[in-house]
Amino acid sequence: MATTPSKTTSKRRVLNLRAAVIMSVLFFGVWFGFRKLHARQFSRTLDFLRSTAMAMLEKEDYRSAQLHLTQYLALKAGDLEAQERLSWLLSEKIQTPKALHQAFRLNEDLLRKGMTSDDLRLRQARVAVSLNLMSDADAHLKVLQTTQADNAEVWYLSSLCSNAARNREATIHGLRRSLQCTKKLPGAYVELARLADEETPEEYQPEALLTRMTKECDSAEARRLRAEYYLEKGRRDEAMSDLWIALEQAPADATLNSLLVRSLPSWQDAGANSEAQTQSGDQSTEAQLKRAMQHFEKLVESEPSNASVRLSHAAVCWKAGQRKAAITTLEAGIQKNAHAFQQHEALIDYLISSGETAKARRVLDSIPSGALPRDEYSYSLGRILMEEEKWPEAIKALEQAIAFSRGDSEIGPRAQLSLAICRTRSGDLGPALETFRAVVETQPQSLPGKLGMASAFVKAGQLDMAIATYQELTDLPGVAPYLADLMIRRNLQQRPTLRRWEQLDELLREEKPMIPDPVQRSLLRADRLFAEGQILAALSVLDQASLQFPSRREVQSAISRVSGEFSKDVEGRLRTLVAEQPLNPEIRAALIRLALGRKNSASAVEEIEKLVNEPPKGMTSDQAIQLAIISAEMAITQEQRVHRKDTVPVLKDAAARFALKLTQQNPAFEPELIRTYIRNDQPAEALHVLKAQPSEPQVVTRAASWLSLVQASPDRDKVLPDAMKGVYDLIVKHPERPELRAFYADLLIYARQHALAENTLQSVLPMTIDPSRIQSRIAWLLAVEKKHLPEARELISSVIQTYPDEAAYREVQARVLLAENNSAGAFDVLKAVPLKQLSLAGHTYRVAALAGLGRRDEARAALEQFPGFAESSDMFPADVDLFRSLTSQLAPQMTKSTSR
Repeated sequence: MATTPSKTTSKRRVLNLRAAVIMSVLFFGVWFGFRKLHARQFSRTLDFLRSTAMAMLEKEDYRSAQLHLTQYLALKAGDLEAQERLSWLLSEKIQTPKALHQAFRLNEDLLRKGMTSDDLRLRQARVAVSLNLMSDADAHLKVLQTTQADNAEVWYLSSLCSNAARNREATIHGLRRSLQCTKKLPGAYVELARLADEETPEEYQPEALLTRMTKECDSAEARRLRAEYYLEKGRRDEAMSDLWIALEQAPADATLNSLLVRSLPSWQDAGANSEAQTQSGDQSTEAQLKRAMQHFEKLVESEPSNASVRLSHAAVCWKAGQRKAAITTLEAGIQKNAHAFQQHEALIDYLISSGETAKARRVLDSIPSGALPRDEYSYSLGRILMEEEKWPEAIKALEQAIAFSRGDSEIGPRAQLSLAICRTRSGDLGPALETFRAVVETQPQSLPGKLGMASAFVKAGQLDMAIATYQELTDLPGVAPYLADLMIRRNLQQRPTLRRWEQLDELLREEKPMIPDPVQRSLLRADRLFAEGQILAALSVLDQASLQFPSRREVQSAISRVSGEFSKDVEGRLRTLVAEQPLNPEIRAALIRLALGRKNSASAVEEIEKLVNEPPKGMTSDQAIQLAIISAEMAITQEQRVHRKDTVPVLKDAAARFALKLTQQNPAFEPELIRTYIRNDQPAEALHVLKAQPSEPQVVTRAASWLSLVQASPDRDKVLPDAMKGVYDLIVKHPERPELRAFYADLLIYARQHALAENTLQSVLPMTIDPSRIQSRIAWLLAVEKKHLPEARELISSVIQTYPDEAAYREVQARVLLAENNSAGAFDVLKAVPLKQLSLAGHTYRVAALAGLGRRDEARAALEQFPGFAESSDMFPADVDLFRSLTSQLAPQMTKSTSR
């Protein structure tokens, strides 16, 4: 079937140009419209961000201004003016390390783009110095030294760059050039003062510079800088004076208020300093704290929502010992400004320190989740758990605090220190020590870290390490006394030959004392003497302390312990000492008194008899009896000293019995028997022995017995005539015995007839084979009479050449030097003699030498350690007079003790 062409051929589509044009126009119009709308909206956004940022700057809302400027520059980086404003904001107002780094990059970009104003270049140099980029700072400062030669800050920053390069001359030049500028910079004065030395001209010495600074830059900043300098030098009173002047000019300055809080001492110092007002009118600690509290109370009234002011006010209340007021201040601050969570942290810390752990936990729980950084929250939780003694949980929380702490945060080191303490308290000493070491390694100047490590060493029994650590911290209050106690304990653990007391004696010195409390020094000195077995000297020190400080109970308690009332506390130490020093009568006497302290006289006598029946190794029977008598007499003296008269008769009977036994065994010990009879109030028995006719070999012994009668008698003048007649009769019967004349000369000295004694000794001198003792006594007499001193010096010098190691002759040499007013020479002579070898006269000369040198504190300390009482000694009357004169001169309150 046929078809038509119109039905068989397809119809072709033809492009409609009109429609295409219409569509293109419509699409372009829509695109252009949207673009115009977006541009308008974008422009409005940019305008909003920029205008808001500038408005925030005017309102001093710097964080908001930073946020808006940062967003604006992210959209429009080419706005150099906005970039410069952000740089200024970051470097001048925010000033965090991150902000300074950002400002540095912005400034570099601005300088590359041609904004090379001096202000921008100076700001960049300032930022570079803050970031320790000294080479970058120096490059900009070299330009500014030409364009701004009269700008003090330019030269000051240049000096800091030179100082970082260790170029002292350039540093000083920059600082001095800064002071020549029209507008001075206070920091330049202080830095120049720190660089001053002995060769520095007087006008650039610290005092001159700082005085000049306050005149030429009379501002709060200048006063603050001088206060900081004074604090570095330990001149707190002057620093506080400057701080108060600065606060009058700028009472709300945050830096000044922070420095004030740090500078104020705590209330514990108030008692010691309340009367220590200087002639310049410096206020006491108590007054300073009161004034600071009033200052912050005014600031709180004017700015009740200011968290920084609240924190400072609370810190001052805490330092003043007003803990409740500190807590109340922070609680009120939280009510006024609940979003300042640093107040919560401080409040938790105060509550924990006050023992209100449950309340601290409630405060921590009240903080919204996420409001505190995780490290701060974990640290506070760990502190609370430590107070609750939940050691495993506390350790876990503190470990989290360390893990989450930032590099520039203070939480990390504090948490690490708390972790070390926590491990120490839990008994895990190994990890505790390692943690403390980590604290000290990261913070070499961390005092809490070092103290904690030393404490852990003590608990671990490593006393050597503890002592070494504490020795670095002796400037801290309370460390020196504890260190001295540790040294005593450590020495007692050592064998006697390995004990060293030099470092301990340095801690206990009286001249510029390291232990400020005199009672603590006395107690530690007594403990040190006790540790060496010098019981009498220890008691003498305690006795003097009790007279000087009658209200201090610890002194009376120590006297009671050493006196035997609390014998269990000292018995172990005495048993150890007697094993180490079996020949020390002071320790034996203390053991005798231990038995008496238990109200057991029989045990005390058994202690004496045991010594006689079982002599120490290497001691003869005679020596053992002699040691027993001396020990018993020392015990009698101490019992009388503490007014326990009922125990004395038993000891006196024992001493007399053993003295008689000793004399029967060996008649040469007759002087010991006479001495014992006199001290036991048995003069009739003594005279009975002396009236008996001596045998030919015992003539010299009898003369010595007469001398012992005089030495031991409480009333020497009463027995002197009989003694002198007895010795004179011996001389008449035995004129060939020069020793008798020497004894007679000693009796003349006790009778204060020095001229006759000297003549007698001069007559004896040609008759003696070894004249050393006679020459020494003549030299002593010449020194006492202060006549023919060159002759006395020559006599004793010849004796010492023959017997260089004899302590008695060295003592006479010191006496001669004292008569010549040569205190330094006398002290040097006696310093070479061990203290244990000095007689009571020698100790007296040593005290006199120290007093003559003006070292009164040391002389007083030496007097306190006097190893006995002048009345019971063999000292000649002239030496007793010197002793009493020194006692009255150095410590009038000690006269009562020495005259008992």
